[in-house]
Amino acid sequence: TIDIIAGEKAGIIKPGIPVVMAPQQAAAERVVIKQALQRDAPVIRVELDADQIEVNNTTGTSFKWRGNQFSVSLYGQHQAWNACCALETVRTFDPIIEAKVLAAGLFMVKWPGRMQKLQKNPTVFYDVAHNRQGILTVLDILAELFPVSPAGVFVMKGDKDSHLIAEAIKNRLDSLIITGDDSAGLMAADKLYKTLKKTGLNCELIPDFQEASAALQTRISGDRPGIIFGSHYIAAKVYDNFEFSFESGII
Repeated sequence: TIDIIAGEKAGIIKPGIPVVMAPQQAAAERVVIKQALQRDAPVIRVELDADQIEVNNTTGTSFKWRGNQFSVSLYGQHQAWNACCALETVRTFDPIIEAKVLAAGLFMVKWPGRMQKLQKNPTVFYDVAHNRQGILTVLDILAELFPVSPAGVFVMKGDKDSHLIAEAIKNRLDSLIITGDDSAGLMAADKLYKTLKKTGLNCELIPDFQEASAALQTRISGDRPGIIFGSHYIAAKVYDNFEFSFESGII
């Protein structure tokens, strides 16, 4: 539940050390505030004008914070809030740091596997989202960036809630290819396909990831992006297929 998860996350709070907090669901906020009070830790709330957030398919996400303009190469309004948490934290630690230094740092941020653009014209993204909320966030970002529904390639580990995930995906994609990779610890493609079909999800089975990726290319265009999603465990094959380095160890 949200309050239990919040309690675990709030375990990072240290006595007397400031807590920087973006807006939370009420259940989570109560838990964080309670633990902060118990540890005499001041709470600093992140403030950001949502109307000042702009998400662009080319440049990423830009926003205004404390009168200064910032940009981050990540996509989505939630990334502006994440960035503001980081900015507020640095400012709390070092009140005299200059805005241009903060802006330069944010500009260099990269987050492999989180709406990572693998290809331009037509566009293909990779996201490791593997639960309902994460997948909904990905699809919402794509809906904001593009005028038509994306085409997708989906993989999943066997321990995820397929019913909730199918519910999140349903009617949000123009087409969906189900694939897998037994060697990577993912659910077998045919099993995943049958599981999702039982929920009423319209999808197609292509067991081999390389073939699934090639099929995705035939279903995307300038207006219709592609999204490969569902797991960290497929990252090596994704990066190999799109000629990205997997040797950094970041993901």
